[in-house]
Amino acid sequence: MNVAEYRTKLVTVLASGNLPDILLGRGESDPITDIIDQYGPEGVFEPIDKHWAQLPTLKKWFDKHPEAYKISTSADGHIYGIPTFSEFDAVSDAFEVRADLLRKEGVEWSDVNTLDDVTNALRIMKRQIGGKAPFSLRWAWPVKVRMLTQFFGTSDFMWYDERAANYKFGPLTDRYEIMVRTLASWYKEGLVHRDFHTMEDQVLEGLYMTGQVTAKIDSLGWDYQSAIPGVRAACHQDSPYQRRQIWLSESGTC
Repeated sequence: MNVAEYRTKLVTVLASGNLPDILLGRGESDPITDIIDQYGPEGVFEPIDKHWAQLPTLKKWFDKHPEAYKISTSADGHIYGIPTFSEFDAVSDAFEVRADLLRKEGVEWSDVNTLDDVTNALRIMKRQIGGKAPFSLRWAWPVKVRMLTQFFGTSDFMWYDERAANYKFGPLTDRYEIMVRTLASWYKEGLVHRDFHTMEDQVLEGLYMTGQVTAKIDSLGWDYQSAIPGVRAACHQDSPYQRRQIWLSESGTC
């Protein structure tokens, strides 16, 4: 079910009046976020801020981070959802590459640390697989962006910048601009698969397991979740596929 279909289903449930006790969303690109802001002021949802006495920990956290309070507040001044916030940078995904292909040209994946290093690694893999684009991303488009932003030390929406000790809007940061320019450069050079924007997971996994795509960003837990035997096998320690979390900027690691 795509985002548009999911939103339609949610709106239908709201219109029926047969609501669940709790709705769970996954983030700013989830339709629930917009629905909360739209229907909360209309009385569909209970304002959480009317129950601070029962939520002292959440209230204390909001008091500590007024930026988070502003982000979570709807137009009528009330809060209708409990957000997921963190005071530290967390990367749940990792670059996964064919390290054996890099070794053929004398490069160890463990030594790839800067943005230039990653670009060079993609060029090596492109040469080793006969000129095909080596890199692609999983999931639908909003998540593709989010998976990439975290490695550039930014976000596709609001996030807590631990270095600056405040919240920022990712698309307005210099790091986001670096990410966009980098992705455009990779695409122009043929380092990113031409269909990465619309590619479905099944297609990507097929290309990945046949060696036609040799680099991707994936969840650290995907090897345990996958029902595809080849994917699980590719995640074993003796596999040529290796994972690392790399934080990138133009000049090096962040």
